[in-house]
Amino acid sequence: MRIAVGDFFQRCRRIPSGIFDNLHKEIEFTGQSPLELLDRHWNWGNVMSLMENTIVWIGAGAFLARTTPDFAPQNVPPRGQNWHMLVSTFADDTEDVFRATVLIYGTTREQAVDAFRFVFELLIFDSQLTRVHFQTNGAVPFRFPVTPFQIQSLLINHRSFERIALWNVDLDVEQCQKIGTFVDQKTLIYLSGCSYTESAFAALFSCDGTSGLRKLKLMETVSSSTVAAIFCKKCRLRELALVNNHLDKNCKQQITEGIRNNKTLVRFDLQQNEMTDFEWISLFQAVRDHPTLESLDVSRKRVCGLLLTR
Repeated sequence: MRIAVGDFFQRCRRIPSGIFDNLHKEIEFTGQSPLELLDRHWNWGNVMSLMENTIVWIGAGAFLARTTPDFAPQNVPPRGQNWHMLVSTFADDTEDVFRATVLIYGTTREQAVDAFRFVFELLIFDSQLTRVHFQTNGAVPFRFPVTPFQIQSLLINHRSFERIALWNVDLDVEQCQKIGTFVDQKTLIYLSGCSYTESAFAALFSCDGTSGLRKLKLMETVSSSTVAAIFCKKCRLRELALVNNHLDKNCKQQITEGIRNNKTLVRFDLQQNEMTDFEWISLFQAVRDHPTLESLDVSRKRVCGLLLTR
């Protein structure tokens, strides 16, 4: 069954009609559950092909809408427009443009969960992906609606992942443990606006042996416990980026002391974080004596002419 977008919005008034004014699409009512579609061997590629001309209705009260190919993160529809989750794959030649983005709309967040899990399952079996972005919509982070086993399957099947971004999601201990254990050492984990307990964040670094998380970017407020976990003895990060973290005095001291005692970092970025001249000097001295660090990026910050000499 097909129905014109305008007619659909008249029947589903909670979804603003202006969102898809320029898409000129129809909605494809599949009449099947996500599991039935997976049994028919649907994958990310053929869902993307179908959605070039249609909006796909998945389950009760939720549907998927694909945006234009050149969709940048800053163009995400604002909060309050009734989309609940976003899944994107990235273009191979840029970090700032999504190759394909699916917005998941639902009458309620809960009704969007099944649709999100369906999309997540599609990604597990698509071997061509190199970067993926998950995001939820709302003032409070939404519980990441996949099981630890699904996370494990995604990471095992995608050893070529360059980056996995998680924005505005709530992660539990088991989910973080799976990420920290099964993520490939070449994969960057990028967390922004996420919620997790102290023990959940520490679980990212709980893996023993030669495997485990090696690249991490945090663009969110961090606490002393977060900094302590980053520089704990079990953590073997080689690349760390801290961006706009609203660091307090104690966190800055912890970072400097952590750099001084760290033996594994090769690259360290500290961007959009205010520090005094004295704090910069202390950090630079720790960096100067670091045995493995090759790159320090403090771009866009006031360093008052302070120079680092190795």
